[in-house]
Amino acid sequence: MSNQIKENLFKNTNTAWSAGVVETMVQCGVKNAILSPGSRSSPLVYALAANDLIDSVPILDERSAGFFALGIAKRTQKPVVLVCTSGSATANYLPAVVEASMSRVPLILLTADRPHELRDCFAGQAIDQNQIYGNYVRSYIELSLPSCDLKLLKYMRNSIRNMVSSSVSNIPGPVHINVPFREPLLPTEDQEVLLKPKLFKKIFQVSIPSPLNQFVENSISDYSSFFNFKNGVIILGNNHGEEALRLLKIVLELSDKTAWPILADATSSCRNFGNESLSVIWAYDYALRNYNFYNLEFVLLIGELPTSKVLRSWIEKENPDFGIVSQESENRDPLHVNSFPVSLKKLERDVKQFSAKKDKCSWNFQFLSIQKKWEKYLQIQFEKSVNIFEGFIIRSLLPYMERGSQLMFASSMPVRDGEFFLPNNKTSAQVFANRGANGIDGNVSTAIGLSHNAKVTYLLCGDLAFLHDTNALMSARILEGQLTILLVNNDGGAIFENLAVSSMEDLFEEYFATPQSVQFEPLISSYKDCSYCRVETKESLQRQLSIPSKQKVRIIEVVTDRKRDTAYRKLLLNQAL
Repeated sequence: MSNQIKENLFKNTNTAWSAGVVETMVQCGVKNAILSPGSRSSPLVYALAANDLIDSVPILDERSAGFFALGIAKRTQKPVVLVCTSGSATANYLPAVVEASMSRVPLILLTADRPHELRDCFAGQAIDQNQIYGNYVRSYIELSLPSCDLKLLKYMRNSIRNMVSSSVSNIPGPVHINVPFREPLLPTEDQEVLLKPKLFKKIFQVSIPSPLNQFVENSISDYSSFFNFKNGVIILGNNHGEEALRLLKIVLELSDKTAWPILADATSSCRNFGNESLSVIWAYDYALRNYNFYNLEFVLLIGELPTSKVLRSWIEKENPDFGIVSQESENRDPLHVNSFPVSLKKLERDVKQFSAKKDKCSWNFQFLSIQKKWEKYLQIQFEKSVNIFEGFIIRSLLPYMERGSQLMFASSMPVRDGEFFLPNNKTSAQVFANRGANGIDGNVSTAIGLSHNAKVTYLLCGDLAFLHDTNALMSARILEGQLTILLVNNDGGAIFENLAVSSMEDLFEEYFATPQSVQFEPLISSYKDCSYCRVETKESLQRQLSIPSKQKVRIIEVVTDRKRDTAYRKLLLNQAL
């Protein structure tokens, strides 16, 4: 950015104020901002573009921008800034805000607004933006109108610093800062500004806030006595990033000392580090469907419960003591069993001090034995198949994934097929999914955000989720990375085939399965940074996956049969071997 543009910041009240907002966030460690075009937000956009220490990416559609930012924040575990203009633009962030809130991902929303005299008088592009995101944000503030009064600049600095801290403290999540501006919005010179760049820098040299630990320190002091139970399990749910690797180390050590099996959700990343011999059980849903496991005494849950209804029903039926590694201020027990919070720090210390039990749990061997038989059977079915079965797409992908890459499951059937059929492997892939609100909106945008300035990324996505977020493909042009999307086209919502509503033949197809019959090739080909191909056999899918992608976003349409695959999935999952 030219020095002239930077100097212009300090000739106008709005841009000087905005520069202070941006500088404070940079000093607090914020590195990424996603901007959507608009007039009222011009001072913020100008200030962000002028700051070399923050990576600013423009994205047209605010809903897509919100999920793009979510993807970056999921990967980095640091807050990402979202900037939009006033009016309905702010409302388009809501789906991403809800997901970020429920999955504890830090976002900072800077929504430009009209000044107070242009509200409630039918001025254009003015809506009530105060508290527009309700309880889904951790904190909300409306800044005062811009001023170069030193006291107000210091007030603004501290307000921004507190909001950044709020986004990462205790329970991470989104925060909302509403920023009103009077005209002129462009950096034209005005008489109020007396600031010089050196003085400005001095005012905004602030220390980075120290985020609170993700897990609180206090917990029930005697929970470690539960480790003496014979029949216990460790459930490792949705986790990602460096935290997932830390958790994996802890649970492997705990499993070794207690001989309890680790029931590892596909989104925990735990399955991808080749630990089958160390009691990592990926086939728990199949095992619990077809075999009996009685007298469950204790469950230690780390992360969120997996999607498996069979697993949840088993826990409810057995009613064990239930330790949840989470914040004490959160209720993360959807089963309402006899649960209590456990501090991760304390758990980490206690595991090191805990002595291995002499009386080993027989469940470990039982789970492993069932898993090995089922894996052998699935491998035979996979090798002899010609048609593509949705549940086996992930198995086709594994041999071609770059080591240490990223994998995302879209909501509905893809994340469930991941839970059912993703075996233990050695890809070292970090796994992601929007499991906060579990919606199908924003999955493509999130995956593009994950892959931006990151490792090669793969998204397994259904046709309806893809169509719900096709605006995301506009972001392909600015993507610094490579994303492969396995677009599972079964012409509708396969998740509903598994529900009782599928028996309502007169309503099911039109109102629930909702087939769209879209021709994906011309749609995708209209985006020059996206490549497209269509496959209908396992061999053609594997052939395409073996070819390195030359485009930023590669989309492989995988044609499947919804009715046939639903029946085959049920057959596989519900037969004892």
